[in-house]
Amino acid sequence: MFEQKKQNRANKARNLDDANVSRALWDAEKGMAEIIVRSGKIWNTTGVTRFGLLLCHIEEVVFLMEQRNITVMSGEDIMTVQDAYSLLTVAEYGCSWDAYLVYAYLKRLGYILKRNGIPWTLSKKTVESMSRSSEGNSSADNQGAVNPDLTLRLMFDVYPPNGCFKKTCPRDPAFHVCVISDRPPHLREIQACEEGHEGVPVKFASVVCGHVTLFSINSVQLPELP
Repeated sequence: MFEQKKQNRANKARNLDDANVSRALWDAEKGMAEIIVRSGKIWNTTGVTRFGLLLCHIEEVVFLMEQRNITVMSGEDIMTVQDAYSLLTVAEYGCSWDAYLVYAYLKRLGYILKRNGIPWTLSKKTVESMSRSSEGNSSADNQGAVNPDLTLRLMFDVYPPNGCFKKTCPRDPAFHVCVISDRPPHLREIQACEEGHEGVPVKFASVVCGHVTLFSINSVQLPELP
């Protein structure tokens, strides 16, 4: 019954009029949209592939809806931009309003973004390869663990504008972004965000009254006083 309803929604999405707009189904359980019809080159740098399915996180959905590049079905109804905005308040979907503003700001500048630590593509072959590489590594089960005493975390991996960008071979990002809003980061939080990311700088994004500011924090050696 569930698969039949999903198929009906997919058929309805495909039958919408505008051929230049992509179509998607919102999956509330996953907190992601499944792309049913792709249109344009945006998908070269947007969305993640999971076992042949193209999926979008909520920040990608909202941005594409604002750009009028996608129509999203939620149940039997077409999702509005206001509906999508309300999903940014759902903690389980992993993106706050401030984080979305940072995402949209960088996207409008031409950067390519994805969530930190999330592979662009995932297939049965890559899963098997990842499983083999983690065998015998006792720390593998703790990858991605968050220290409960630290509230900041890396949010996005950011790549420079690149017309030849390929999800299957993205190389290293230009920098990572950590979103802060109400206070400067604590030294321990800075160290935790930068740990394990040698060679890729971490930038902090502050959002005040909807205005996004990006900055870096560098170590400075003060001279010794006589």
